Amino acid sequence: DVYKRQVAGTWIHNILVTGLLWTLLWVMQADLSERSVMEADLRKAVTANQLILYYQPQTGNDGRIVGAEALLRWQHPVKGMVSPADFIPLAEQTGLILPIGHWVLGMACAQLRTWAESPDTAHLSLAINVSALQFKQPDFVSQLVSVLDRSGIDPTRLELELTESMLCLLYTSDAADEGLGV
Repeated sequence: DVYKRQVAGTWIHNILVTGLLWTLLWVMQADLSERSVMEADLRKAVTANQLILYYQPQTGNDGRIVGAEALLRWQHPVKGMVSPADFIPLAEQTGLILPIGHWVLGMACAQLRTWAESPDTAHLSLAINVSALQFKQPDFVSQLVSVLDRSGIDPTRLELELTESMLCLLYTSDAADEGLGV
């Protein structure tokens, strides 16, 4: 009788563990599928003009507008506005941040060129975020200089802001280099 209960208990335990593992695998597969779809959609967004820059005013001590910060948004054709918290990490993980960052830089320069044409806005600066992956590209500076040259803007009007991922990467890179004696 004790043996039958132990066998039955082991059998039920095995069924529960198997069911739990199957559920866990199903959830993981669903997450991977969702990520794959999001990545494919983001790749399309880059070429299909679904990315948008919004400009958040920046004010001086006197309350007057002195510039703006460019905020990247994604207008998905089905899902509507996708939060940057959802797509920026994915863009960084997949390397899509490179073409996105280049697009942002070009659009920012175009906006600065437009502002420069009016005396009312010629004094404005524009800040854009630069990711760690962009910054660590060997040709980052030459790409930046090329876009600035082509746009003809006053480069002092463009501000590059380091993203949180940039600071983390630079800190961990420096620590790793010190550990390797580089």
